[in-house]
Amino acid sequence: MKRMLAVLLLVGATLAQPAKPATCPQAEPLGISLEKTDGFPKELTSEVRAKTVDELLATIWLRYVDPKFGGKDWEKVTASYKAKALEAKNERAFYDALRGLVAELDGGESAFVSSTQIAASQASASPTFTGVGMLVMQSAAREGLTVQWVVPGGPADQAGLRPRDLILAVNGQPCPSTDKIRGPAGTNVTLTVKSPGKPPREITIQRGRINFPSSLVEARRLEADPSVGYVWIGALTGDDFPNVFSKALASIASGNNAVKSLILDLRSGSGAGIGLMEVVMGHFMGGARYSLEGPEVTVRRTIQPRTPNLDQMPLVVLVDQDTSGSATMAAAILQKRPKTVVIGQTTKTGGKLFRTHELPDGSALLLAEAKLVLADGGSLKDDRVTPAVTIGQDWTQSPEAEDPYLKAALEALGRLR
Repeated sequence: MKRMLAVLLLVGATLAQPAKPATCPQAEPLGISLEKTDGFPKELTSEVRAKTVDELLATIWLRYVDPKFGGKDWEKVTASYKAKALEAKNERAFYDALRGLVAELDGGESAFVSSTQIAASQASASPTFTGVGMLVMQSAAREGLTVQWVVPGGPADQAGLRPRDLILAVNGQPCPSTDKIRGPAGTNVTLTVKSPGKPPREITIQRGRINFPSSLVEARRLEADPSVGYVWIGALTGDDFPNVFSKALASIASGNNAVKSLILDLRSGSGAGIGLMEVVMGHFMGGARYSLEGPEVTVRRTIQPRTPNLDQMPLVVLVDQDTSGSATMAAAILQKRPKTVVIGQTTKTGGKLFRTHELPDGSALLLAEAKLVLADGGSLKDDRVTPAVTIGQDWTQSPEAEDPYLKAALEALGRLR
C-alpha cells in the first residue's frame, strides 16, 4: 500500500498541475498516452470492467467526505458516467469516463489513476534515473518550469542551474516539460534559462545517471540574518523523511549556537496522509490535538513530541497558491500555535484525509474521506489556509536576497521575539 500511495502521489502531482497559459498545451497526465484506443487489452474483460465500475461507485457513495456531493444530483451523475464506461469501445474511453466521474467530486483533489498510469509511473519512479538532476514546478502565473532544487554535484548543478531559475525552452522549443529534459545518459540537452533579474541564456547539459533522494529537506542559516534558521520541505514524502527532517532541524536548532527563530518554507509543498505531517508538527506542537471526520472515518489525534523540541521558538510559516495536501494541513495546525505567523498567499485545498482504494482492474481511487477539524472545533474555510500576512508578488521572480516573503518573515520574527 505504501508503494501504491507513492505512485499516486507521483501521478496525482501530474494530474493536479495548474493549467499552463494558452500558448502551451496542457501536459498529458503520465501514462494516458499508453492507454489503448483500438479495443481493450485481453485482461480487461467486460466482467472486470463492470466490477471496477461497481466497486468505484460503491466506495464513493459510502466513503466520500461530503455525503451531499456539493449539491449535485449524484445518482444522475453516476448513471451518466457509468453508461459511458460500460459502453466504451476501448481502454482510453473507459478510463476517461472513470476519470471524469471522479473529477465531478471535488474538481481534481480526489483522483482516479488507471492501471496503465500506475505501470508507467512505477517505471519512472525509481530513485535512480537518467536526466539532469533537478526538481521543477509549474505555475499558472507564468509559462515555463521553475527550478525548485538541484541535486548537489549533478549535471544541472555543475552547469550552473539554481533554484528560482526559469526554464523557457528545451532544445529551442517552447513549452518545456520534464519528459523533454530527460533522456539517455551521455546525451546533451540545451535549456533556455532566465535567472531572476537577468536576461535569458542557453545552457547545454550532458545528461547522466541521477540518484534522487526520496525526501527533500534543506536546513541552513538565513544569509540576511544568521540567527534565523531556514527550513525548506520539498514534499512530505519518503520513508526516511522523519529521520531526514529531524537531523536537518538539529543541525541548526540544537546546541549552544542554535538559531533564535525559524522560517518553515512550505511554498509549493505537497504530500498525502497524516503521518509525515505529524512528524513536522511534533517538533513544534507536541501534545497538540486535531481530528479528521467523515461519513466512515473519525480519527482523533494527539501529536507526539519529537526532538529537537522547538515548541517555544518563534516561527514563520511560508505558503503560496501551490501549497497543497499535507503541507496545507500542517500550515493550518501551525496557524493556531503561539509565536507563529503564516505568511504568503491562500493555499490550494488540503484540509482532507485521502485514502487509496485498489480496484479489480489494477487501477486505484485516491478519495477524500474526512476533513480536518482543529482543536478549537473549527475547520478550514474552503479547505484552504488564508495567511495572516498576504504577499501579492511572485516570489520565484526574485533572488533570495530580495524575496518579499523572506523580508516579511524577518519583520514578523522581529515582532515575535
